[in-house]
Amino acid sequence: MASCYLSKWKTCNTLAQCNMHMLTSAESCDVVFRVGKEEKVVTAHRYVLISRSCVFNAMFCGPLAEKDDISIPDVGSEDFEAFLRYLYTDIPDLTPENATTMLYLAKKYAVGGLERLSLDFLESSLTPDSACDVLEQAHGFDETDLHATTLVMMAKNGEAVLESPGLDDLCQCCFHSVVSALCRLVKPESMFNAAVRWSGAECVRQGLDVTPQNQRKAIGSGFFNILFPDMDPLFFVKTVVPSKLLTNEEHVKILSYFLCPVEDVSPFSSRHTREDRALLERVTYFETFVVPVCCDQKKFGESPKGEITDDMFVRCSQKVMFHGFNIFGSGRQHIFCHNYHIKVYKNVSCHGNYRRLTLETDILASSLSDANGIASANLGRPVFLDGGETYHILVTLKSGDLPLHTGEGQRLSVEAGQVKFYFGKRTSPARLISGIIISDGSPKDGGLKLTRNVRLKGK
Repeated sequence: MASCYLSKWKTCNTLAQCNMHMLTSAESCDVVFRVGKEEKVVTAHRYVLISRSCVFNAMFCGPLAEKDDISIPDVGSEDFEAFLRYLYTDIPDLTPENATTMLYLAKKYAVGGLERLSLDFLESSLTPDSACDVLEQAHGFDETDLHATTLVMMAKNGEAVLESPGLDDLCQCCFHSVVSALCRLVKPESMFNAAVRWSGAECVRQGLDVTPQNQRKAIGSGFFNILFPDMDPLFFVKTVVPSKLLTNEEHVKILSYFLCPVEDVSPFSSRHTREDRALLERVTYFETFVVPVCCDQKKFGESPKGEITDDMFVRCSQKVMFHGFNIFGSGRQHIFCHNYHIKVYKNVSCHGNYRRLTLETDILASSLSDANGIASANLGRPVFLDGGETYHILVTLKSGDLPLHTGEGQRLSVEAGQVKFYFGKRTSPARLISGIIISDGSPKDGGLKLTRNVRLKGK
């Protein structure tokens, strides 16, 4: 027996190995911990613990020194054993699953080396699934740098973060931080679904019934950071309204905004202020408009299904943000309720021409036309058009009244501010699109830097 023990001892060539042997063999252990809800017995040596932590020193050597077994109910036994291995060997055993617990134990027992290692590990190994847990720990320990780093990472992976299980466990303060950081970077529909899910979990934590009133109260001021005005109107009508999280007056205000986007929508937020929306450029590429002969399908471009597809080729002199398009209407002010399907292809010349689909989406346009019967159809989220590249934009009217006006006299180029737009030959017999809606392509504070409204000069 002695020779067996001696052979094991000789394999311990370093202090870390020797200490680890003492821990795992439980030789001369003189302190007992009861860890976790199951109160698993974990033994250790007072000498090692005292030498590594001033908290353990006070616990074992102070006037109120512990005499009995020590209860550690707030962590699991595996995590506490990994913590002890670091104290004995100075070698961290950090994983994505235990890093936040290691940070907690390092803070609790004032182990500075492990605290720094845990913070570095958490920062370098952030994932969408772990981000909410890390944010909560950073908030609890007032680790402002880690908190800021986590929010930056969340901003790059917004949709995935909102779907992560850890979102439900955030405190109200951290949830508000997430909403503020992501509200302009993710789909407002995703943010609303996340708010409904989180507020339900928060009601359960507070012992409240999961009702719309209690959920709205739980979300608090963060509710007004959800960009309801930028939602798909169909989602708003079919999902948001039945949730009863909004009052009837709020429903009317947002629905009025859908019909007339320059209406005041406060206290709700949009990606653009009222002033910004007024400064979006409307780049038109027809000299005038006419009343077409709509009864001839071939001439107007209507398919047997009742659909009309129009297209345009456009190239910009510099990068811009594409927000949507303007559409011809009836020639009098009325409400448009049309369903469009839009595709945007990027045309690249490289050993021959080929097209790359960069955007495909449906748009439910509910807007008020101007005196000339031209209305706006806005994308749910604007996209960049790179300078110098040619884009092919196809818009299909899938449902809605046929327009009573079409464009005439296509322009070859248009100047809008510092940007010049070049239009190629169209392939569709329809002349449904009157122009596109753009802004400056420079991001600013998570939003857009919009251009001034200038007089368009066409050739």
